[in-house]
Amino acid sequence: MRLVAGLAVAAIALLSSRMSAHSAGAALCDAYAKESAAKAQGVRDFACGYDLKDPRWTTNRKGHASWCRATPEKAVADETARRRGDMNLCQTCRAYADMAVEAAAENKKNKCRLTGPAWTENKSDHFAWCMALRDNENAAGPDIAATYQTIATKIQTVIRQETVKRKIQIVQCQIVTRREARP
Repeated sequence: MRLVAGLAVAAIALLSSRMSAHSAGAALCDAYAKESAAKAQGVRDFACGYDLKDPRWTTNRKGHASWCRATPEKAVADETARRRGDMNLCQTCRAYADMAVEAAAENKKNKCRLTGPAWTENKSDHFAWCMALRDNENAAGPDIAATYQTIATKIQTVIRQETVKRKIQIVQCQIVTRREARP
């Protein structure tokens, strides 16, 4: 009986050491927790619209550290890439919404009469449009960082085209307005 109990304890110890060998270490988890809490605060500051009840977006560093210590390093790296990607997307879309509203104000100021969703002065509408450009982050495969890079490139391309198109329309309007103002 003692032999069986001893073997069971040895087996549990062996399994535990194997599991902890694949779990993230203390230094990694400290850095992970610090960054995760900062990104969680960032999504609040930027009003990203993510579910703040989701544990991913808690500002509690202890919760992030606890999750990390019980998780394999690969999963920690994937979650870090996913959170960075989500934050980058939000920041990009906030900047886009600011530029779109500035263009809408120019449209109004110059009495260009440009209409449609691209010319709304509602920043939330522009932000929502940009965020909707996001693809399913699992679509590109298991490399989360590469997936988010693909998403970011797509969004930056689309919003650059939209911004340039708006700018051209405003400049054309200004040219016409100046011509009409000449005696």
